[in-house]
Amino acid sequence: LGSGIRVGVVDTGVARGHPDLAHVRDVGLFLDVTHAPAFGVDQEGHGSHVCGIIGARPDAASGRYVGVAPGVELFSARVFTPTRSPNQADIADAIEHLVEEHEVDLVNLSLGWDVGPSDVQT
Repeated sequence: LGSGIRVGVVDTGVARGHPDLAHVRDVGLFLDVTHAPAFGVDQEGHGSHVCGIIGARPDAASGRYVGVAPGVELFSARVFTPTRSPNQADIADAIEHLVEEHEVDLVNLSLGWDVGPSDVQT
């Protein structure tokens, strides 16, 4: 069930107050090579959804689904904002923080955004 494993999620953040995600540690926002610990709240939903898939812990009476590894320790790092996609430095900073400060064993990066057609010439 994931007990003893520490997982970092680099995404849009995590919802505060969601009962199934109350155990997720919000480590803040990484934007423009700046770490803002108080701004990791998910405003888009994707990061919370990913945290739920990995390790949701609902009350047994709720009838809601548990995550695939509800015993993991989860840490959420936000790199997206409603108006901006992250750059590579933001993602690297978030990973480095999760590994060095929280000693995560795994990092989940389910990142994607619309960038238009590739400029690669064949």
